[in-house]
Amino acid sequence: MIPATLTTARLTLDAVTPADSDAVFEYCNDTDLQGYVPVPLPYSRHAAASYTEGYAPKAPWLWAIRPRDRGPLLGVIELKPHELRSAELGYWLGHPHRGQGIMTEAATAVIDFGFSADGAALTHIDWCAVVGNLGSATVAQRIGMRFEGTRRQSLPHRDRRLDAWVASILDSDHREPQAGWPL
Repeated sequence: MIPATLTTARLTLDAVTPADSDAVFEYCNDTDLQGYVPVPLPYSRHAAASYTEGYAPKAPWLWAIRPRDRGPLLGVIELKPHELRSAELGYWLGHPHRGQGIMTEAATAVIDFGFSADGAALTHIDWCAVVGNLGSATVAQRIGMRFEGTRRQSLPHRDRRLDAWVASILDSDHREPQAGWPL
């Protein structure tokens, strides 16, 4: 259930659809992604279809990240709603598309939507990632998130609990990159 299509200079953020199942299957079989995102292992075509046909249509703020011309899926980004006008920001990008500023651009658009009165009207957005996920942390820093620390064994990841980096941003915060990140 996509609330709005978002566009940036290079990207369109729109609905994840069943047509994205092959790309989700390919990207979620990347061992780097699997180390940080708790996707099922082994990752099957059935899991990809369950995500695109079952989870995605019900998620209120989940976007497919695509080139501006609405080309193939590059990755996904989501605001998971929480109580009292807050949400958690999560994202992943297919391996061939990393390191090009795509996720920073998409995350900026989603944060703008999240804090907009015409969007989600949130006041607080959280982020967390497995300690060591430098790509995700770099994006969070670039969009103005404030690093809050490390939560020990707080992140369930398959059959164990991992340490997590946590950060947040408020609707009243300035968006420039913040110091204090373990990068």
